[in-house]
Amino acid sequence: MGNICQFLIKFFDLVINDAFFNKFIQIIDIILPVPPSNKYRRIQPVLVCSQKISEKYKKELRSDILSSANKEELKNVVMEKKYAKIKEAIKVDEKLDKTKNILIFDDIFDSGSTLKAITNALKETGYSNIYVFTLTKTRKAD
Repeated sequence: MGNICQFLIKFFDLVINDAFFNKFIQIIDIILPVPPSNKYRRIQPVLVCSQKISEKYKKELRSDILSSANKEELKNVVMEKKYAKIKEAIKVDEKLDKTKNILIFDDIFDSGSTLKAITNALKETGYSNIYVFTLTKTRKAD
């Protein structure tokens, strides 16, 4: 477990120090981390990483804007059903200035259903300047 954590820390450092990312993050006003899919993990990578990005680039971090009522694991659910379940479970608090540039941050993505559902939920509540960033994509089994 320690080797994996060390690898992830080095990988994350490479990403946030990348020239493209440094240019990209300058236009962002607020970072919204995706609600963790496994609420019982002791350490939530998406929250730890978004906190580090927020601190390094002096960006507002708001983990109180997005919430999810989803209680089940959706890894093996068909994409259309997965999107529908996530979309139904996502709640958006409308406390933010709708003219701000918002970054939806997730540590890892699979089908993109979560990011699509959150983006659509934000658009439906009047937000329009929405960007998405993930660190990596899941590896598919052969």
